[in-house]
Amino acid sequence: MDIVTFFQNYYHSIDYRLVSDEFFYFWSFKTGLLFGFLLSSILLPLNLYAYKSAAYRCEKMYPDENVVYVIKNGIVTMFLATFCTGFFVGKFIFPFFIFKNLYRIKDIYYEYIWLYIILFFITVFFLLERYTMIYVLSDKNLRLVDAYNIFRLIRKETVSISYKDIKSIEFNKFLIIEFLILNLKNGKHFSGIYAFSNLKKVKRIIEKQLKYYELNSSNIAFKNA
Repeated sequence: MDIVTFFQNYYHSIDYRLVSDEFFYFWSFKTGLLFGFLLSSILLPLNLYAYKSAAYRCEKMYPDENVVYVIKNGIVTMFLATFCTGFFVGKFIFPFFIFKNLYRIKDIYYEYIWLYIILFFITVFFLLERYTMIYVLSDKNLRLVDAYNIFRLIRKETVSISYKDIKSIEFNKFLIIEFLILNLKNGKHFSGIYAFSNLKKVKRIIEKQLKYYELNSSNIAFKNA
């Protein structure tokens, strides 16, 4: 059954005034669960495969670099974000299309339903970007790689930071959100690495690369002296 046929058969097929509050509550709750798991089952596999794809694309685009580490999202956090987005749509948005004479679900009003649909697609867009734009640590640079080449028309510029341009790196935490701040030698700061897993390990890897470049620079200076 395609989407058009579905809406022809079920759009406003149930009169909200004829069902009990208990029926509507359990129906919308189950629909919320269904949408939550459905959206998670679509986006999470994209994210899991994106790590391999990003590493492959990085080595293909920059053959003189070797991938050292791929920075990954926290799987629990990303699942909850995706599930809650789908659950909200299934419980508070979808019922308006099935039940006629339904004008309000808590603070969600039917007359503003288009606004919530737009917000849903914006949220999915940011989730998709988070799932597919992957930070990759090579032996020379920190790069942000579009794993599936989806955002090539939107992102004309991407992140590419050479280790030799990094002065220091800081690990910080705000409530439960961990993030890294890269202090660059030109006085600027980069703080785009946040809410990923194993950021302390990422910090150690970058610091190791910084020491490697400092050692190389010292050896070159010594030879030229």
